[in-house]
Amino acid sequence: MLKKGQEIPSAAYIAFQTVGKMKKRFDADQFISLGLAILSLLAAYALLQQAKVEQGWFFPRRLMVAIFLVSVGLVFHLIVIILRAESRQAFLARLIGHKSIFNRRRWLAVLLMVLTLIGAAFLVYGQYGQPYLDPLVRLWVFAQSAWLVNWLFFTSALAQDKKTAAVISLLTVGLAFNVGFFLSKISTHPFSLDWSETSRYYYASLFFAERIYGVKAAWSPLHPSRYLLQSIPFLFHPLPLWLHRAWQVFLWIFIPAATSWLLLRRLKLTNFRWIGWLYGYLFLMIGAVYYHLLPIPALTLAFYRSRSATRREHLLGIAALLLASIWAGISRVNWLPMPALLLTTLYLLEQPINGQKLWRYLLPPFVLSAISILIAFLSSTDYIRLSGNPPAYFASSFTSDLIWQRLLPNPTYYSGILLPILFVSIPALFAIGYAQQRYNILLGGWRLLGLAGITLVVFTVGLIVSAKIGGGSNLHNFDGYLVVLWITLYAFLSGKVSSEVAGEKPSHQSLGRRIWIGTHNLLQRQPALVNALFAWLVIAPLPFAIFQGRPIKTYSADRVEEALATLYSVVEKAVASKKEVLFITERHLLTFGYLPNIPLVADYEKVWLMEMAMANHREYLQKFYDDLAQRRFAVIVTTQTYLSPQGDSGRFGDENRAWRKRVNRPLLCYYKPALRFREFNFEILLPREQIQRRCR
Repeated sequence: MLKKGQEIPSAAYIAFQTVGKMKKRFDADQFISLGLAILSLLAAYALLQQAKVEQGWFFPRRLMVAIFLVSVGLVFHLIVIILRAESRQAFLARLIGHKSIFNRRRWLAVLLMVLTLIGAAFLVYGQYGQPYLDPLVRLWVFAQSAWLVNWLFFTSALAQDKKTAAVISLLTVGLAFNVGFFLSKISTHPFSLDWSETSRYYYASLFFAERIYGVKAAWSPLHPSRYLLQSIPFLFHPLPLWLHRAWQVFLWIFIPAATSWLLLRRLKLTNFRWIGWLYGYLFLMIGAVYYHLLPIPALTLAFYRSRSATRREHLLGIAALLLASIWAGISRVNWLPMPALLLTTLYLLEQPINGQKLWRYLLPPFVLSAISILIAFLSSTDYIRLSGNPPAYFASSFTSDLIWQRLLPNPTYYSGILLPILFVSIPALFAIGYAQQRYNILLGGWRLLGLAGITLVVFTVGLIVSAKIGGGSNLHNFDGYLVVLWITLYAFLSGKVSSEVAGEKPSHQSLGRRIWIGTHNLLQRQPALVNALFAWLVIAPLPFAIFQGRPIKTYSADRVEEALATLYSVVEKAVASKKEVLFITERHLLTFGYLPNIPLVADYEKVWLMEMAMANHREYLQKFYDDLAQRRFAVIVTTQTYLSPQGDSGRFGDENRAWRKRVNRPLLCYYKPALRFREFNFEILLPREQIQRRCR
């Protein structure tokens, strides 16, 4: 009852009082179990919703297993919530064994952790992973696995304290999800696993076209450095398709892992190296930053020296800069200046002005940057000349439409571009500011302006490229920004940023410095807020690992053999009649010998055809239309054709519209579907005898 004149307590006050009482009754383990129990209930509800759509009396086995696992987890955490600390320890000792067992036999704890990680990845990405596509169920698998790994880390004394064990557990399970996603791409299935997957192997093979196909073919105008890396197994051609898939998986995992280690090596980090390496790997996977771009920061981090160094180190640094610049020239057009931006970032972080004149201080990075950009430009022009393509093809990205709606939530990327990149950036920027105050790092106005300018430039480029048609489905176009932010974050958190005048306060304070000092003072008075910000920082890359990808899809071996045999019989008959066969899709079947003795027609592969359709490249498309009108090809193998605008409002709606109008419409005007293989997403088209409607 309220006394007379007493104010009614607010909802926030009641909530704080309730939490306070719960803290007295519950310890940290019970709070965690309470959260996991609630998540288990939500996951169980999501699974039961899936069960509703199943027909018949019996649910699929994979769904029953998922419901059983979630139920076991729910019961276990309810028991932990109910029991007091002493009873709980006795319960765990009876159920799993006393924790001293893991102290004496750490190998057993490590074995259980490895099995947990493999099991989690298999549940999500294995052939029975369909129930775990639901975000709540997948989050439950992650959280439950992290809880178990955390318990094993702490009880076996592999981690120093509970916080360290928690961070390592979260990042390790995130790594397991990421590696599981890539390993699921290794398959013996002869057809493409997604829209453009096998096209990548075809483009990589073009560097050896005369040896593989017996004809000379132009190299790809898109991503040459990627296809150079993917072409390495073709040195030992013929090798099976699954081995090329395994090689690409190795590139996806190894190059980011090596780049993360190189930054730790440069900063000479000795404490928390495992956490630093794990977090760096997952941070690079936020985009993800494509593996063919990472040799540029890797070479710069490994060999560039901004401080005094021996002559040998200087020569190695210059050679590495030359290689990185050449590689940038054959990568993406927006990465041409990246070696220059990265070396300038490292210079500003590691080299103080210390009273030098500004022009003298900036002269070394300016000269090296100018040389780097010039070399990158020359490398790009040389590749254009050697590729066998018209120079206009390399400008397609400059004529493509910009779809600014993709910055906000949209069907292509449900969260939009801005929300996730801000989710990653905000805790990182706060951590940088906090570390600057904690280590008393005095950057000075010019160095701070330079670092902020570089960060802003690469962020703006990421926004623009993400809005380009064909992009905006994830954060990979923020690759340059993520690399710069990651390097800057690690440099500040490790305290390895050179201060202008160590221990001496500046005579005046800029507005930005006053803001940082005020924020730091606030955080010092609110340690819980600091912990929350750093928890946010740790969690930031995890959603990109947890929710990526789908479980592997299995196919009937008989159906695959039937599709290959049918396709081969059709195209072989055309070749026997001395006619041409165009593979718009599934062209890799010629590369890997699934369809032997079929001549290659190098024109109009679907990835490049889509690029030309999105850019509305009139000259290229007109040549395509003329070839169709003349019935140049006796058989065309293409993706499923459609004329309905139904897909224009869904995911990649603008791209679907461009393909429908500029490819499918003229294609179906002159050719008709003869055979359709919907489960493999391709069709066989044959020429029409009469044109009954207006084309295009």
